[in-house]
Amino acid sequence: MKGKIPEKYWAEDMWPKMEELFEKWHIDRSKGLDLFLAFCAMDADAGGTVDLEECFAYLGGKRTKFTERIWHSEPKINEDGEWEDGLNFEEFAVVCWNYCTIAPPHLAKTVFEIFDLDQAGELERADIEAMYRMLYDCDEHDEYYVNQLPFGDEDRINKERFAAYVGSNRHIIQPCLDYQRRLRGKFGGFILWETLAGHRKRQFLVYDEKSATMEEAIIAIVKAEDPNRKMRKMEADRALAEAKAAAEAEANAAEEELRAIERAKDEEARKAEMSSEDRFMKLHWMALDTLRDKFEQTEYVVDDAWSRHEAKQDLYDTLDRFKDASDEYWAVKDEAELELQKGTEDDHWARYGDLMKTSEGRQEREFTIYEHALKTKLTNLEEVRMAKSKHGIVPAKTTLENDIDIAIGEIEKKKQRIIQNRILIAAGALKSKVKAAQIRPVDFKDEKKLVKKFSNKVEMQAAEEEAKQEIFEATKAKTIAGAEDFMRKRKAARDLDLKRVEFELATTYGSRITRWEYCWDRENEKSVYVNLDTLECIHQKTAICEKCDVIYDQSDKKCKGCDSFRSAKNQMLYRPLGYKDIRID
Repeated sequence: MKGKIPEKYWAEDMWPKMEELFEKWHIDRSKGLDLFLAFCAMDADAGGTVDLEECFAYLGGKRTKFTERIWHSEPKINEDGEWEDGLNFEEFAVVCWNYCTIAPPHLAKTVFEIFDLDQAGELERADIEAMYRMLYDCDEHDEYYVNQLPFGDEDRINKERFAAYVGSNRHIIQPCLDYQRRLRGKFGGFILWETLAGHRKRQFLVYDEKSATMEEAIIAIVKAEDPNRKMRKMEADRALAEAKAAAEAEANAAEEELRAIERAKDEEARKAEMSSEDRFMKLHWMALDTLRDKFEQTEYVVDDAWSRHEAKQDLYDTLDRFKDASDEYWAVKDEAELELQKGTEDDHWARYGDLMKTSEGRQEREFTIYEHALKTKLTNLEEVRMAKSKHGIVPAKTTLENDIDIAIGEIEKKKQRIIQNRILIAAGALKSKVKAAQIRPVDFKDEKKLVKKFSNKVEMQAAEEEAKQEIFEATKAKTIAGAEDFMRKRKAARDLDLKRVEFELATTYGSRITRWEYCWDRENEKSVYVNLDTLECIHQKTAICEKCDVIYDQSDKKCKGCDSFRSAKNQMLYRPLGYKDIRID
C-alpha cells in the first residue's frame, strides 16, 4: 500500500479507482472503506491479494468444493509484470457483491451451470445427485429431495425449471444460502446487503435474466453504464446553482445586516457581563419542561384541536430557542477548551520530551538524524562534483554518492517496515505466533556507520537540530489535529442529543409539520386523531409518519411518502397482511 495506512490508501488510491463501480452498485465511500478494511484484515501476508487459505482463515465456515469455487482465482500477471495468486481488491469486491446480492433463483442457475459444462441447458438426474453431494459435502445424496424436482422425459431437467423450483423450494441450495448469510454477516450485515440486493433487482435484473450464463451476467453488470449517473450530475448542477444563488443573496444582505450585527454583538457582550454563561440555556430548558408538563396535564377534545396544535408549536419554538442558546454557549466554551487542549509552545516541547523518553521516539530521532545527515552530505558532494564540470560535461557519481543514495533508500524502506510493525502490533499480532513472526526488527547500524565515517561534528550537530525541529513540528501538528477532532466529535454528540429530544417530542406529541392532532372524542368516549384541515377523525392506533405526515398502511414497513422506516412508536402499530384493519368504529 505504498507505505500508507489502509484509510489513507483507500482515500488516495483505491476509492478513485473503485468510485465509478461502487456508485453504480449503490455503495458509498464509507461502506466501501469497511469492505476494504475487511480485505486488508483477510490479507494476512499484506501481499495485496487474498488466496483460498486467507479467505477461509478469515471467514470460517465449512470448506467445500463449492465454497472454494467462489474464491478461486487463476494465477495472473499483475501491474508490475509479476505472477500473483489470489484475488486483488477489485476482483474481491466483484465476488462479494455478486454472491451477497444474488437472488435464490439466480443462485440456483449458478449451481446448475457448474455441472452444465457444454451449456446444453439440461442436466440428468445423476448430475443433480452429484450436485447435492457437492453442496452438502457428503457421500450420499438424499433421494427424497432429489425426487421432488420436476424432471421431464428421460429424467432430465432444464435450467429454467430447475431455477424456478429451487428458488422457492430451497433445500438443495440451502448450503449456498447459508454461506451467503455468513458472508453478509462478515461484510456489513444483513440490512446493507438486502438493500443492495434490492438495488441489483431494480437496476440489473435484465442482465441476470437475459444473459446466457450467470458468469456472463456479472461481466455485463461490471461493464454496464451507471443508470443513475445522469441524475447525479443534474442534482449536482442544481445544488451548485442553488448554492450560487444563496451566496449572492447573502452578499447582498451583508451590508444591510452589518450594523445590526454590530449592535447585537454589543448587546450580547453586555448581557454576558450581567449573567452567568449558561443562564439563558438553562432558562429555556426549564421553560420547555414547564410547557411539557402543562401540555400533558391539559385535556384537548376534538373541538380544541387547533389549540393543541398551537400549544405544541410553542414547545418546538421553545426548543429552538434552547438550541440557539446552547449553540452560543458551547461556541465560546469549545473555543476556550480547544485552545487549552492545544496548549502553548512549552506544552508542545514537553510532549516532545515525553516522546523522546519512549523507544519509538528515540528510534524516530535516530533515523531522522541519519536521514538529514546523509542528505546534507549528498548535497555537498553533488555541489563539489558539479563544480568540476568542464565544457558542460558533469563527472559521474562517486562510489560514496552511490552508497549514500542506497542508504537513504534503505532508511525509507525501514521507516515503512516500522509502520507495518506498529500496525501488526496494534492489530494484536503479539497474541498469535504466526502473526508475531511477521514483525521484523529494524535497526540502523549500517546507516550509523556510514554517517560516523563521512560526517564531521558540525554536520552531525546540524542534522540533530533539524531532526529535533522536524519531530517537534510533527508532534505539535498531531496534538492540534487530535484536539480539533475531539471537539468535533463532542459537538456531533451534542447535536445528536438535540435530535433525540426533538424526535421524542415528535413521537410523543406529534411532529412540527403534522396536520393530525391527538384529541379526546367525548361523543364516542375514545381518543382519536383529528385533521386540522378537514376535521376528519381517525383511530388512535393509526401510524403517522413523523417526517412527512403520511399515514402508514398497517402492513407497510416503510413510509410511502419519504421511504423512511417506522419509528419505535409506529413499529408497535405494525400488522402483517391478513390482520383485521383498525377502524374508527
